[in-house]
Amino acid sequence: MKVVDTPPEESPRQVVAGLWAELAAGTPEVEVGYVRGRRRLVRAVPRSLELLGQREIPRGGTWVVTGGARGITGFVARELGRRFGLELHLIGTTPPPQPDAVWRNLSADSLKDLKMTITKEARRTGRDPLAAWRQVEREIEIDKTLRAFADERVRATYHYCDVSDRKALGKVLESIRQSAGPIHGIIHGAGVEAAARFDRKQLDSVTATIAAKVDGAAALMALTREDPLAYFVAFGSVSGRFGGHGQTDYSLASDMLCKLIGRFRTERPTCASVAIHWPPWDELGMAVRPETKVVLALAQQRFMPPLEGVEHLIDELLAGAPEAEVLLIDRPSRLDLDKTAPTPIQLQAYRRRRELISRSPLIDGLYELHEGQSLVAEARFDPTRDRFLVEHRYQGIPILPAVVGIELFAEAASILFPGRTVVGLRNFDVINGFRFFSDRPQGARIHATLVENGIQCELRADFYNREGRLTDPDRVYLKGVVELADRPTAIDLPHPGEPGNWNAMKYLDPQQAIQGGRIYLGTPLQCLRDVAFERGGCWGRIVAPPFTDLAGLRRGDGWVVPSAALDGCLQTAGAFMSKEYATLQLPRAAERLRVGRLPRDGETCIVRLTMRDRQATHTDFDFALFGEDGTVILSAEGYRCIVVSRKAR
Repeated sequence: MKVVDTPPEESPRQVVAGLWAELAAGTPEVEVGYVRGRRRLVRAVPRSLELLGQREIPRGGTWVVTGGARGITGFVARELGRRFGLELHLIGTTPPPQPDAVWRNLSADSLKDLKMTITKEARRTGRDPLAAWRQVEREIEIDKTLRAFADERVRATYHYCDVSDRKALGKVLESIRQSAGPIHGIIHGAGVEAAARFDRKQLDSVTATIAAKVDGAAALMALTREDPLAYFVAFGSVSGRFGGHGQTDYSLASDMLCKLIGRFRTERPTCASVAIHWPPWDELGMAVRPETKVVLALAQQRFMPPLEGVEHLIDELLAGAPEAEVLLIDRPSRLDLDKTAPTPIQLQAYRRRRELISRSPLIDGLYELHEGQSLVAEARFDPTRDRFLVEHRYQGIPILPAVVGIELFAEAASILFPGRTVVGLRNFDVINGFRFFSDRPQGARIHATLVENGIQCELRADFYNREGRLTDPDRVYLKGVVELADRPTAIDLPHPGEPGNWNAMKYLDPQQAIQGGRIYLGTPLQCLRDVAFERGGCWGRIVAPPFTDLAGLRRGDGWVVPSAALDGCLQTAGAFMSKEYATLQLPRAAERLRVGRLPRDGETCIVRLTMRDRQATHTDFDFALFGEDGTVILSAEGYRCIVVSRKAR
């Protein structure tokens, strides 16, 4: 059995080819995608939230919690309310307990007697005895939860409503706004689960299961469009990823819930939204039912302590919910029949690189890792927060600097081969400019593969046009081969001295850059202070800024390449072409780049450029950057820039 996803615009020929390929391959994957004929798989990859930036959870907000007066959700809601001073509004399908209910102060033995009485009466009147008792049991649990909230001085109000009933839910939400103000957070924990063999599933049970999670989430999303929603947390189940005995409908609902969250993140990018596939919790939730505990025990699944679950959730919120779908698992190999999760050997390889990833300013994690052979790394770019995008724009649109792409390649190669040093880059090529037509953060992938002369690297990402449509999946933006050595190597070049005719470099403001058809360079990249021109070449005086200027809010101190100083060298070439030939040129390629050392913060460096060749469409340079001590920081052979305008101003 397989599910094969294709976008609506995929051609019939490509769809059929994909289907035939899956039938012929016999691979274990259940969920497969084909985009422009390229095969894509779902993969669970390890992530450490400790490596991500932290943000505060505002205190005192108004949060709505569905399914929140019982079980896991009730426990989580109480902890969040207590720790962050939240005002909670709990929504459930069980009528609120009566304050004078006969069972309120009964002992355990008396409750057993009550259960016997209720089930006997149900049988006598032709009703389902188990359902009759569960109704009372739910009321008892809700009453216990609400009293625990009061004991902890957590402000909580219970509302009786079916969240899949959009009209009824709208009335409840409006009453909440009138009493407590706008809604700031949602925890959607409502769920119905009734395990049974597929051929014994009843339509009303299946409908209720899907409605609680899927229809409820869709209604909450639609009815809070005008609220300043900062968080939307949806509770799924590991069965949503791996399936479960008798849980076809429950698995479907949990997986669909994640798909809804994925779409919601694109609609409300400022709202930290996440769907969590929980494992079975100890002492709480559906997994503590006797029949369920037996199955889980046979599968040797560990029950997660409730406080551990709360800490996982708070960590996700503090990290800003970086992923749409999070899977918390104990022993994936026992569940993962379609090989979604990494193997134990791969997990060990990931763990060995945890510190390296934590020190990498640009790489956020790994998608794939094959020891000593290849990896696929992940980088996420935010055009509103990353300084190298905010301060680097062409025609007002953020564009990834080529020097940042070089740093990405260097970090990826260093992670693939820990302990080795990046000493250079060959055959660097800018295939496409990586532009950001919206404020939406975008992920990219760095493919690094061992080849004969180094580490072949590619930067790829899905390309979205100005209308936000995916038009070129997995587009290649940059290519290059990283050179590694066992230790740093010095670059032996004679110091060229200094000219006497320095001219101060002048930078344009954003509007001037747009009018002149030039790239706008903000403060972190304004390191070229002076230029001097001569026939066939030029000089530049560069003051190396702290690496934190370019990294901005990004964590990690392991910058590998002197990116800002290198960009100053490229700016020097651009200044020469503008002065001598009245052309505007942008980086295109380099035959070889060698790295000697990193400059010190504030170190004054001298770059000497020599024009190697000039054509109508491009110009080639060689250059070297020298530090204050006369050593070579970096050098380039065959740096090529292409003409984009012949009317430079």
